[in-house]
Amino acid sequence: KIKAIEKAGKGRKSVTDDIPQKLPALRRAFRLQRKVAMVGFDWTRIEDVLAKVDEELGELRQGIGEQNQDSIEEEIGDLLFSVVNSARFLHIDAENALNKTIAKFIARFKKVEARLTAGGRRIDQFTLEEMDAEWEKIKKGKVDIVVGARSAIFAPFANPGLIIVDESHEPAYKQGETPRYNGRDVAIMRGKLANITVLLGTATPSIETYYNIEVGKYELIELKERIDKRKLPDVRIVDMQDRSVRIPESQVFSKPLLLAINDKLSKKEQIILFLNRRGFSTFIMCYKCGYVARCPECNVSLVYHSKQDKVRCHYCNFEDKPPNICPDCQAFYVKYGGYGTEKIEGEISNLFPDARYQRMDTDTTTRKNSHQGILRGFRHHEFDILIGTQMIAKGLDFPKVTLVGVISADTSLFFPDFRSGERTFQLLTQIAGRSGRGLVHGEVLIQTYNPKHYSIIASSTYNYNDFYKKEMLFRKSLNYPPFRHIVLITVKGHDSAKVVRASNGLAFLLQKELKGQDCQLLGPAPAPMAKIKNQYRWHILIKHKMPGKINMFIERCMKELKRSKLQMGKTNIIVDIDPMNTL
Repeated sequence: KIKAIEKAGKGRKSVTDDIPQKLPALRRAFRLQRKVAMVGFDWTRIEDVLAKVDEELGELRQGIGEQNQDSIEEEIGDLLFSVVNSARFLHIDAENALNKTIAKFIARFKKVEARLTAGGRRIDQFTLEEMDAEWEKIKKGKVDIVVGARSAIFAPFANPGLIIVDESHEPAYKQGETPRYNGRDVAIMRGKLANITVLLGTATPSIETYYNIEVGKYELIELKERIDKRKLPDVRIVDMQDRSVRIPESQVFSKPLLLAINDKLSKKEQIILFLNRRGFSTFIMCYKCGYVARCPECNVSLVYHSKQDKVRCHYCNFEDKPPNICPDCQAFYVKYGGYGTEKIEGEISNLFPDARYQRMDTDTTTRKNSHQGILRGFRHHEFDILIGTQMIAKGLDFPKVTLVGVISADTSLFFPDFRSGERTFQLLTQIAGRSGRGLVHGEVLIQTYNPKHYSIIASSTYNYNDFYKKEMLFRKSLNYPPFRHIVLITVKGHDSAKVVRASNGLAFLLQKELKGQDCQLLGPAPAPMAKIKNQYRWHILIKHKMPGKINMFIERCMKELKRSKLQMGKTNIIVDIDPMNTL
């Protein structure tokens, strides 16, 4: 007989005690559980067992009463889950989802003798001394599960059985400074070297990931339904070009969104309002001479923050008092334009004075544990409306949220980066998924001035394949990934003339070195963000099909540039292989 799994603390007789010994796959699953604990995770073998068990369950259902079926399948599910969790594995996650991930691991794995690093703390939050101690603990095999951000992929974990990369589409897996590695790619390579399974979890795969599925490099496993077969929320696109949807009382809310908010508040349900821009106004401008308040260190406009009554640069943190008169023409025609989360908060206060609301962005989460405190309060329904940036877009599960309002879907759509359409689709799909996760059906309203853009249309219908096809046409026409690899070379320094000189010199050497190769060189040209922290920035972009050779060519040119007599001063040259953004 198969040894039945007993529910913790129940001590009752298991329904499976009465199952005849005609389920060899289940007996094999139980034996495999013990083997997996010793030799590691073998997905092929376990997948075979799962397929066989599913076939046998069909026979089993015919021989038992309906009242016992749910109980039997629950116990069988626990047994098969124990096969999987007997393996030792490494889980890396996007930075903003880690605390939630760790809490779920602790809750789920307390039934087994699995030990998380430092009792469930993130390994990337340790001091150097704690990191050394934890590294030793992992190295000596005293840890079964490692959970952390991208750096956790380098943990000295002997013979892991499984590597999980959750939210694998996230650009946060790419490190922004040297060494510029991509945690997702390192995980795949580590899995390949160790001959183990790597799971890339995502609701919105990156274009490169899905292309690898199409060409047969990766295997696709789809979850086509929500838990308990709950329906996805209804999505409505609100065309902000249509004057009939605008109201004089608000600069940012459409009539349909205000009516939906009022309806949900009357039903004691919760609402998420999303805008991926913080601050009150995104620019200050003189309507007489055209002056725009800009950061003296960066080539960007200053953002007005009403709580502090200051203008601030979001790149170098420069701040100043907002001008009352134009510093150029001395006119009093200074106007505040654009809007951020602070303005949304102000309008909610005016339009719905009885509503309880909370804003969540980097300005409101500077104190220790403030992030968790806001989410805890929202979960306990201490307030009705959560207003926030992309930190509220992913991984949150609030059953009482039945409305998500996207204030502007256009914020990221026209960034000067070839991935802007993909990022918009991912962000809208992720934020839409926060609605209707409980028993009440949810809805989503997306405000946009570009209602016919394929990224917005595809996100409103949850149609990844349609988005993928259109995005691939754009990528192919301009030779962007996955059709070509790219290298972004950034030349930056405090002296503009020396930056230009170094950029032109390097571009000349690259053109000479890469002549006759299957590649395309663009630039040099000023970067979209042409000046940050008082450093001028120029870009050279290489599109190529020779990932094994490109480093060698660039290294030769860099050495020759250093030997040249060009006076570059302290100009810094950064080479980013397969960058996640080109700003």
